[in-house]
Amino acid sequence: MRPFILRRTKAQVARDLPQKVEQTLYCELESPQREQYDELREHYRRLLLQKVEHEGLNRAKLQVLEALLRLRQAACHPGLIDKGDAPLTVENRG
Repeated sequence: MRPFILRRTKAQVARDLPQKVEQTLYCELESPQREQYDELREHYRRLLLQKVEHEGLNRAKLQVLEALLRLRQAACHPGLIDKGDAPLTVENRG
């Protein structure tokens, strides 16, 4: 593949385009969403610490990525969390 891949930067192709501008905005989660996020974070923290202790970090990499995905979903909107994967919360306790 190497000889067929041509990689150029924006500066090499279109010098008249402006530089990329990045902006970081911080926002606070509302109380119910914050509680749900914190509960999910603690759940994955306990789960991952146990997994790493028993199997090592190399074998737990996929679970670490899954935890990051679920936490990102919880931060964006609680409706994105698959209730089957989430720990029991006040709302979904049977």
